[in-house]
Amino acid sequence: MYVALERATAIAELKRRAERLGRTLKSFTPRALLTLDVALRQVLDLTDAAVRAEWDITLDDLRTEHDYVRCHEVAQVARRDGYEAIRFPSATGEGVNLAIFYDQRHTGSYLAVQSSEELDLDALA
Repeated sequence: MYVALERATAIAELKRRAERLGRTLKSFTPRALLTLDVALRQVLDLTDAAVRAEWDITLDDLRTEHDYVRCHEVAQVARRDGYEAIRFPSATGEGVNLAIFYDQRHTGSYLAVQSSEELDLDALA
C-alpha cells in the first residue's frame, strides 16, 4: 500500500502520475482521498540521510522516473528484514510517502480508514 503523509503530497503525486502518463487528471475519475490512522512498529526511514547512506540508496534513486531497480532491491531487503513500511521523500520534491507492507504488520500495529473524501479533479487541475 502506497500512501502520502500530507494531503498536498497525495495530490502532487496524482498530478505527477497523470503528467507522466500523458493523461488529464479528469481521466482518473473517480478518485477518493482516504485519511488513515496508522501505527507501525518497524519502519525504514529513508527521509534520514544517514539511513539512506547505510542502505546505499540516494535521493536520485528515490526520485527516478525510469529505473526503479535500486528501490525494489531496498524494498525486498526491508521486507525480508521484517520492516512493516518504508518512509521516503516524495519524488515530487515536496512531502513524504509511506510504502506499507500490509501483510508484514507486527502484533500491535494497525491501519484503519478514518474517512474518505471524493476528490473534485476538475478543481485540482
